[in-house]
Amino acid sequence: VAPRSREVAVAAVAHGSGMVGPRSYGPYDKLSYDKQSGRSSRAAVAPTMLLPWEGKSGLDVRPYDKLLNKAAPVVVPLLVGYGSKVFKPLYSLADKVRNRKADTEARQATSNAYKPCVIFSSRTIKDEAAYKSAFAEYAEGAMVREGVRACFSFMDRDKEMTAVQFAWYDSASDLVPEPPALKECYCGTVATDYTQTWGKWNADFKAALQTDMCKYSFVEEVRGFLKEPTEANAKGFATGEPPMIWISKRDILPGRMEAAGSSFQCGTDRMYTAAPAALGICEFTDPVDENATWSLRVFNDYNTGFKAHFPVPSPILFRMVFNVIPEWVPGPFPLGFSFSSQDYITEAVKSNGGNAAYAHHRRHCQPLLL
Repeated sequence: VAPRSREVAVAAVAHGSGMVGPRSYGPYDKLSYDKQSGRSSRAAVAPTMLLPWEGKSGLDVRPYDKLLNKAAPVVVPLLVGYGSKVFKPLYSLADKVRNRKADTEARQATSNAYKPCVIFSSRTIKDEAAYKSAFAEYAEGAMVREGVRACFSFMDRDKEMTAVQFAWYDSASDLVPEPPALKECYCGTVATDYTQTWGKWNADFKAALQTDMCKYSFVEEVRGFLKEPTEANAKGFATGEPPMIWISKRDILPGRMEAAGSSFQCGTDRMYTAAPAALGICEFTDPVDENATWSLRVFNDYNTGFKAHFPVPSPILFRMVFNVIPEWVPGPFPLGFSFSSQDYITEAVKSNGGNAAYAHHRRHCQPLLL
């Protein structure tokens, strides 16, 4: 276990074990796809055969990847710092000529049509043992429901007596309210605790969630995508590999949110098909700070998710380094969390040193069938 990392059992019954304990991370068996019902299933789905140039599921570090890892710390800053000054105006002109907004709206009919609800929270708790027990019981019950895609919690590595929580529902009607026993574990205030909710929530969803002392935020407009478990996306949901989930809050240069968001959507439109196991790459503007975004990444595999979403070289790479990354305020993100296996974390940091800024919460268990 990493120093200062205090993991919480999260729910979901792992395949073949039925065990939920401090080293059990997440309900990701609900990310599998069942062709007959057209929805997620607890049964594993055989991975679809990938073409040779698409790569294979798993963690495969090739000599080319090692070369990129060494070159990236030098090349990427040059592309962001100098390349963007030359090419960003050209991208802007091309987008105007092509009517980028209309083009993006048309493509979103496919890549952003799914309207789930995602919740991310940071909660101060009274007693760690009591919280672990109450949350595990709650999440186990939630995960047996068909519309609950993920529900897990970890103790924050860097804040004492603080738990972070993540939940992904297929729709607002799939919300599973927290029971009184779990709510009794909280002792924070609106100054210390927060819950960020984005997606197609409604009034009933909002009322069911806002029941205690916490700063709640609700946003509908989301850039990017979260994939629906349909037959077309079955390959990405059926990798059999451990997932990697990243959540961060990023500061944007004043007045540059619209430009950054437009190019981000363009890049994610391409990522949607380029990375089958990138189940979610999305962001939304902070409802309080117009110059900050909340970002979510859900990769259901390293090769066909994490690595494939940012191929080098590619139009995705140039769109992002010339038009999106330059709009970020330099320096570490104000908040950053990573939930993954240690192997994935290690390689992700090697590929991009900036990933070391995330508070990594390691997953200690055998890979679940996804």
